[in-house]
Amino acid sequence: MFLACAIAKPLDGQTIAPQKVLFNYGDVYPDEIAGYDYVILESAHFSSWDISAIKKNNGTVLAYISLGEVNEAAAHYEDIKQYTFGRNKLWNSHFLDLENKKT
Repeated sequence: MFLACAIAKPLDGQTIAPQKVLFNYGDVYPDEIAGYDYVILESAHFSSWDISAIKKNNGTVLAYISLGEVNEAAAHYEDIKQYTFGRNKLWNSHFLDLENKKT
């Protein structure tokens, strides 16, 4: 999924220039991501080389971390799958039991 938006925030009564922001939860080619002020990625889809290329063509690059779900492809899935309940079919992930202290 690819979601881009522009953000303008008033600061002391003045308006700053709009910021281009990209949220990317999917797997895309790094060269398709360029010219953004902020990029938020699900890092599991990218190699360190990919992330370096994205950093070169954009402003601040951040990692997205899900606190409520875990995908079966996640490196830590096997360690925490026993603390999941229910499935999010849209994202092929499992809901985490946040009441369990081990989660």
